Amino acid sequence: MRTPCGPCGHQTRRRRDVLSVAASARWRGSSHNVTHRMLATQVKAFHEHFRPHYNETSTNHMVWPPLTGEDWSRLVEDDSRLLRYLGDWEEFEHRKTQCRFWRDTILVEQETAVRKLQLLFRQFWFIKIPPPGEWRSKAYTFTMPEPVKEQERQRTGWALLRRRGKLLREVTDVDRRVWEEYMDPVCGEMFYYLAHSGFSQWSRPRIPHQSIERVLEPFHLEDEVVFRFPGRVKPEHAKVIRVRKDQDTGERMYDVEPEDEKQRMKTPVAKWVPRKSLSRKPKSAAAMELDKEEKAWQHQLYRARQAKERAEVRQALKDRQREIERANELEERSGERKRKFDVDACREKRAQAEAQVLIDEKKAAQDEILRLTLVASADAAGMDAVAFKAQQEGISLLEAEKAIEEENKSRPATSEGAIVTVEEEFEASIQEAKRRVELEKQQRRDAIEAKGKDEAAREAWLSKREDAVTSPRTKARRKLLRLLYKATRRQNQGYVICEWGCGQWCVIGREKTFHEKESCAKRIMPCLLGCGCRMREEQWLEIPDEEMAFEEPRNRQQIHEQDECPKRLIPCERRCGEFVAADKLDHHMQCLCIKRPFPPIRCRLGCGELFAGGAHEILKCEEDRLEHEQEMCPRRMVRCHVKGCAATVRAMDRPRHRRLHMLRGGIALHCVPGAYEYKVAMGLRQLKVQLWGGGGASGHLKGQQAGGGGGGAFVEALLNVIPGETLEIVVGAGGAKGQYGGTVQIVREDDPTKFETEEVCGVAKGGQPGGGDGHGGNECWACGGGGGYTMISRNGKGGRQVLFVAGGGGGGGARDGQPGSGLDGELPGTRIDKRNGRAGTQSEGGAAGDSGEAALCAFPSRPGARWQGGAGAQFGGGGGGGVFGGGGGGTSPGIAGGGGGGSSFADTTVCRDVVILQGVENFPGGMKHAPPKACGVGDWDFVGGVAGQGGGADIVECQAGKNGAVKIMKPGFYSEDASLLQARGQV
Repeated sequence: MRTPCGPCGHQTRRRRDVLSVAASARWRGSSHNVTHRMLATQVKAFHEHFRPHYNETSTNHMVWPPLTGEDWSRLVEDDSRLLRYLGDWEEFEHRKTQCRFWRDTILVEQETAVRKLQLLFRQFWFIKIPPPGEWRSKAYTFTMPEPVKEQERQRTGWALLRRRGKLLREVTDVDRRVWEEYMDPVCGEMFYYLAHSGFSQWSRPRIPHQSIERVLEPFHLEDEVVFRFPGRVKPEHAKVIRVRKDQDTGERMYDVEPEDEKQRMKTPVAKWVPRKSLSRKPKSAAAMELDKEEKAWQHQLYRARQAKERAEVRQALKDRQREIERANELEERSGERKRKFDVDACREKRAQAEAQVLIDEKKAAQDEILRLTLVASADAAGMDAVAFKAQQEGISLLEAEKAIEEENKSRPATSEGAIVTVEEEFEASIQEAKRRVELEKQQRRDAIEAKGKDEAAREAWLSKREDAVTSPRTKARRKLLRLLYKATRRQNQGYVICEWGCGQWCVIGREKTFHEKESCAKRIMPCLLGCGCRMREEQWLEIPDEEMAFEEPRNRQQIHEQDECPKRLIPCERRCGEFVAADKLDHHMQCLCIKRPFPPIRCRLGCGELFAGGAHEILKCEEDRLEHEQEMCPRRMVRCHVKGCAATVRAMDRPRHRRLHMLRGGIALHCVPGAYEYKVAMGLRQLKVQLWGGGGASGHLKGQQAGGGGGGAFVEALLNVIPGETLEIVVGAGGAKGQYGGTVQIVREDDPTKFETEEVCGVAKGGQPGGGDGHGGNECWACGGGGGYTMISRNGKGGRQVLFVAGGGGGGGARDGQPGSGLDGELPGTRIDKRNGRAGTQSEGGAAGDSGEAALCAFPSRPGARWQGGAGAQFGGGGGGGVFGGGGGGTSPGIAGGGGGGSSFADTTVCRDVVILQGVENFPGGMKHAPPKACGVGDWDFVGGVAGQGGGADIVECQAGKNGAVKIMKPGFYSEDASLLQARGQV
């Protein structure tokens, strides 16, 4: 836009930055609308930021030159932030003004390369290098470019699918992102929408704890499933009525029947259906709510179980601590008790030793002073110490040297050595005291035993003497008296018999207590390890017979403590370094051992890889899993390295993605109705083309009889091309589904107060180009429109030159529409109803169907014409488009005829290996040539079926015909499968 400059009237081009700011505010939607004041503030901030430094701020009408390349670079690096990637474009937002602009990454790289080449050229030829701020860039724009608009249209398409789809449930993937699951009612496919980012995809996200076994779990009798019956386009709800096993493969097979009673009467039972062809019926909202409550209950139960396990671990630790304290207490009780010695005497001896050490040190210090004096005098006299001593004492040198050595030997040791000697003497005195106490104890025991033996011998001698001089009766009396005497004497001496039953007499008090607790062989002793086992001491010390065969036999106590006691300490079997009680070994190995096995952790990406080991290796397993997920997992996400492709795919899908790039470079596929251009690459002389015409729509008499639409024709050939030329492509649309007629009220001209009722015919538009219209005369009849033709042409010397035409199928009524024909109409022997339109040929259009008497039909059917299919009668389907279109369907009472198919064409002068196939019923021709999937409003909108397929016959609802398609393949790609180009999720 050019505006006059105020002072001089010069026409200058003003910047459109203000408009860009306003457009940016408008693009952000209704929730981000700004007021006039906010918009003015943004414009002012934009002007202050981008105003050139050489312009004065007071100028009313200033010149706004476009931004230079240097300004754009500075704007991107310093003052803007990157919002998102849109194909080859990047979207930025200015931080101060919130103005958005876009950058073409490929063009930026090209400009950078050109600038470097230009700089080298100027340096080589010594040409003046211009200032860096004078170059202009075409890679930046404030207006939204067409590729970005295409991305926005794709988002709009996904929004359309969400509006017409049905929300089934919400699922959470392994990254804890919440997806919404939708089902498209047209094609029955599931797709998923991520609400917080606006991203949509066909493929199912990764769900945690999901495996193939869980997805393909077997069905049982009366289970509700979803299955597409043969001859049906959409999957239907069905019920399992029989389960059996395939004897050859061992696979479970199922017999299913439709759930709807009406469909059950029409559709036969499907037998021997494999599991992979069935899917479980989606749950209702109530069932989903119950599942949600069950999951919440299971989560609470899991948390309660964990709390209980933690409490058990804490209790086990407390029990172990108590056992350790009990063992320590028993060890202190069973250990040898240390006796007290005469510590005062030892301390006095130590004090005397320390005093003697001080005296010796004082004497040694005096001797050292004398020696140093002797050495100093010898130094002053210029002699050594030996010679000086010999001179002073008048002895020989040898005698003087021996005297000095003796003095050194007689010098006492240091204080540290003396103290060590005292310590050794102290320990020796302690050992001597212990030995003396033990000796005295043994002497007392020997004396008591000797006294007892003497008394027993004296009593035996006296008894023998008394028994020899008395009668037998007196002998028995004397024996009793002796026993009474012994008992009375022992009682008087304070003796009592041992309560354990060993027969030992002990003095009441210390001796009795010591005997019953320490020395009695009959006393009951518990296990020292605290297991609760109790036996007599003689039983503990008994040696079993089986131990006698060993060199060092063990008694029962040793056997019990080493092999049988549940409280004995044994090493952990996993060699963790811990010694635990035998009865706690299982608990230790399961809950406390650092080398106990933990549940294996799985790869979070879902590849099934397991990482297991001991509890001490859990961090290593976690590191191994992280390394696996980042470097080795086949399900990790990797970035495509193809230039210009920013897609991220799984590592296992990378070869398939690269294959997709290769196919896109060698195969062109058009499945959406419209006109396209294909430019032949340089060096190409031949192309393989495949065309499918549009399918006709179906019609019916509601609830009674129906007719399907005819499938489109198929054309294939090897086309001779000229490098650089442009081929024009037209993809035919499918016919619209049948529309019902009705009645309307019209005001009478002569009396405006009265109305007249007039019947209105329902019109089903034919697919463009060339499809004939179908008509429904009342509210019960609906007849489908004919399918449009698909064509490839070029601009030759004589004008437009038609190369190939694939005819469209006819629309259905009460009778099926005729499929798209070949070169000469219907195939020989084809039975045609007289009310159906005839197929077109190479010279004339197809004849119209018989419409009967004029009184029974408001208007008759029309024959086909060049490039146009005939329209149906008041009750009749439309003819398909073609070189010569098919005739429209006629009518008779109770019957509506279907339309005829359009004729096909191939210019044999510019091609070879031509194949033209007529459609079969509602299927298109060339089904063995892998027709692509049928698309709707875009390449991403899969509507079910294949391209060129006619609408299916249905007495409840009419169906539209599928759009045609064109596939162009370069040499080397003739036999490649192009289905990868339409893989789910590839837009």
